[in-house]
Amino acid sequence: MRKFHILFFIISMIIFSGQAFAEENWEQLFNKQIKAWIDELSQNDPLFSSWSQSTYTIEALGPNSKQWLVTLFNKDRRVGYMIITEQEENPHRFLLMEYGVDEISLFEPKLIEAYYPEIAKMAKEITKIYRGLASHFLIKTGDQEIAVDAKTGEIIPSEFYNKHNEGISRLGSLQPIHLKECYSKPLSDLSEAFPIEAITKKTAALKNLSQIKTHNAYLSTTTWDGKIRLLLPIAGWHLWNDEITYIAVEQEGYRFLPVVKIKQTDGSDPSVCMDEIIVVESDSEVVQAPLPPSSLPH
Repeated sequence: MRKFHILFFIISMIIFSGQAFAEENWEQLFNKQIKAWIDELSQNDPLFSSWSQSTYTIEALGPNSKQWLVTLFNKDRRVGYMIITEQEENPHRFLLMEYGVDEISLFEPKLIEAYYPEIAKMAKEITKIYRGLASHFLIKTGDQEIAVDAKTGEIIPSEFYNKHNEGISRLGSLQPIHLKECYSKPLSDLSEAFPIEAITKKTAALKNLSQIKTHNAYLSTTTWDGKIRLLLPIAGWHLWNDEITYIAVEQEGYRFLPVVKIKQTDGSDPSVCMDEIIVVESDSEVVQAPLPPSSLPH
């Protein structure tokens, strides 16, 4: 009987040690991947130079999303963020869903308190939900739920919010390794590219990435199951591994989002589709809206 107890103890220790090793190994791999992406971006794109001496924090997004918000700091200044998830088939491989650079991070901690102090006081629970351009804070104040955009701070109309549609596609190919090509416009150039011109001037579909250098380009897309339309200036791009492209849109800072050929239509896809990118044609004239019949000359 004593031998049985000893054997059971040894087997239990082996199992426990194996589990502890696996957990430690996952954490090591996760941090190794974070540092690899930080090094690759900071060494190859001047826009990310502030990341070279940065520290970072990791926060789980949820619930049960297997997504993490990595916030980067240079000294006491917030300089960027990454959204990372696991590959569904292999939890020891990680996917870069989105990343950005600026002091206004995605899921800015003080956003709710700064914009809506009364709601912040009443909040019983605040959950951070990542859904690409539809990412939001879900605030519960007793019997009420309020969704607030995680970047702009805008309140999402309650009739738009679908609490049953919080899942997100993980896009299993988003495993960038080497940053092969990058381009970004300075903010001073973007100040001239106001989205109204994408409505009043002639536009065309983007044919290749190099057009972003010579034309004002915009992402024209919808979020919240087609209920909200966005028109965002495009600031540049990153090409990884010669095949993975991230487009930088300007929305309270640069947001780099993956480009795909076919996009999910249910709002669960954090990516952008190439068909959603338009460019303003060079020297195009302003397109005049037709006059109402009552104002036409007789």
